[in-house]
Amino acid sequence: MPITISNSLRSEIVDAVEKENIENLLRQKADGRCFLCGGKMNEASEDLEADHDIPAREGGNTSVENLNLVHKRCNRFKRNNPTVLVRNFLCINEFIDVHHDATFADVLKEFYQVTTRPFVITDVSQKHFSLDLPNGTSIKKIPINTVAIPGKDKDIHFSYLQIPLNSIYNDDVQPRTVKIKHLFSLYQDLHFNPLHEPSSMRLEGDLKVGQNKFLMFDGQHKAISKALLEWKKAENMGNVLIDAKIYLNLDRDEATKLVNSIQSKIIKLGLTKTEFAMKMNQEYRAAYEEYEQRCSEDGSIQSEYGFIESRPANERPRVKQALFQARRVDVYEDKKGEIPLRIRKFIKGSKDAPARIDPNLELKETTFYSKLLDKLLYKKPIKDELDRDDTKRSVERMNIRMVLEILVETVFEDEGLHSSVKKRIKSQSGLVLWIEFMYRQIEYLLNDKFPENKNTLLLDYDLGQYKDKLTGFSSRFAQHPIWNVEDVNQSLKVAAFYNDLQKNKNIEAHAKEVALTMSYCAGMDSLRGNELL
Repeated sequence: MPITISNSLRSEIVDAVEKENIENLLRQKADGRCFLCGGKMNEASEDLEADHDIPAREGGNTSVENLNLVHKRCNRFKRNNPTVLVRNFLCINEFIDVHHDATFADVLKEFYQVTTRPFVITDVSQKHFSLDLPNGTSIKKIPINTVAIPGKDKDIHFSYLQIPLNSIYNDDVQPRTVKIKHLFSLYQDLHFNPLHEPSSMRLEGDLKVGQNKFLMFDGQHKAISKALLEWKKAENMGNVLIDAKIYLNLDRDEATKLVNSIQSKIIKLGLTKTEFAMKMNQEYRAAYEEYEQRCSEDGSIQSEYGFIESRPANERPRVKQALFQARRVDVYEDKKGEIPLRIRKFIKGSKDAPARIDPNLELKETTFYSKLLDKLLYKKPIKDELDRDDTKRSVERMNIRMVLEILVETVFEDEGLHSSVKKRIKSQSGLVLWIEFMYRQIEYLLNDKFPENKNTLLLDYDLGQYKDKLTGFSSRFAQHPIWNVEDVNQSLKVAAFYNDLQKNKNIEAHAKEVALTMSYCAGMDSLRGNELL
């Protein structure tokens, strides 16, 4: 495959010699290695692109000096971030992609190649203790801090330390898998804001002279990110220091309670009566609490729109995005006693996905959000009052989950469909067509209600009564013969359909040519048998 140099990028190259020979110059500079991930590049089988080391928006020029040859997939991940922010991260991203159930201990052993070892407590007094670390260093007279727990006889003792990576064990109190998005957020922030809270650990045994272990029960993503900053720079990753708060007399049960408190304290202490605010990040959850308080004082109603407008103008886009993300989470997560959302089983990397799954059924996370969930969620902030039951958004959530369940029932788990059919329908173009057809059918079913705003159908109407009709509609969509052809070049019409499908183009026009139409899916039109000729 040729190296992709966009016309716009080529036009920005000032030097005429560089412009004429840019591909060869970048080949020589790369020497067969991707500048971002460091992996080998195969020009014959991989998509390769030119990428700015220093982004243009940060003053980087378009010259061979500032351009590098990279994998297309690496460049898509990098976007407009500086190289320094993503180079190390791309490698761990690929590791987690392969080992999607990896814990902190797995990353330590398999990625950082660190073997963890116990440390030795050499001296203990009432106010201090000393220890020898596995990297060969000794720390003398470490201060012991004490805090009294109201209502309990036991005081908690703790100390602050910087300890090497090779002395940290993963606590079974918190055996969580590593979440790549959370990891990247922390990794980015640590470049500019190193003042994070330390990771929380406890001693495996009592505070007494002898061998012991540091067990980390909170802050694993932070520790991995901190280590990633030093990766490839440190001679020995085991010696990389991690900021830690060490609890000296915390047993397993107490640590479990503390972890639960850490993870849920915002929700438990939250003043908001609406669930969406509880699913926002901490920064905007606190902002909403302030907004709610002001509304209660002046008697005004609370709404999504009002909340956004209450923030400074330069902050509103971020608040709007935080709100939308909270809505995403609300739909995706199950509530207590609720039937689990089955489509999660097919999303790559999901904790609900089985260890082995037919690759024809596997759905990329980005595709799920961009082509399905985000198409169904109403993105604009609504002005209706946010009552305790979050009425409109609750209706929307129920409708969206029903539509997604119909997709699972009629496509992903329909045993009558060949796996190749399912693969074709779950392609980006296939899903775009499916969701567009489903939405138009909803419009048709609600036509007698004369909705004022078609964009808010899922907010305004409970679609439960139409489930059987929508299920039948989706089944006919999936059972259309266009999805089951063996030779995609058997006719000009079929070839045109699959050409657009493979290129992720809008296939509706070519779908109409083979009679995959709204009328057919609704059962109003029948096939004659010559549609694919």
